[in-house]
Amino acid sequence: MPRVYERQFDWDEARRLRTEEDWSYQRIADHLGVTLRAVTRIASDGRYWPNHVRVHGTEGGYKRGCRCESCVRAANAERAKRRHDPHPTKHGTKGVYTGGCRCAACTEANTEYGREYRRRRRAAV
Repeated sequence: MPRVYERQFDWDEARRLRTEEDWSYQRIADHLGVTLRAVTRIASDGRYWPNHVRVHGTEGGYKRGCRCESCVRAANAERAKRRHDPHPTKHGTKGVYTGGCRCAACTEANTEYGREYRRRRRAAV
């Protein structure tokens, strides 16, 4: 897919120079005509440099900016799982019902809580 905007410098080239050629950040910045800050900022957030902590093939890798095929597949699988069960918490509780779940178990738990609450209120009067 073609880029919509012109980027200031080529991330892939910078990554290749850092990993394969073992260039310093300053040398990369000088070579690509950008500031050292631009290169180190990209390096520090871990999105483009492979030597930063990132577990490939996980949703966490995708959230940290990796778009390799295995990370995209893992993120899609996690999204599909959340669509099927949007509340991966313990169903059948008032708290999950209050959070928005309307499954039968959570609805029943909320109804029972309401009944018990009204009983306590009547007993206190």
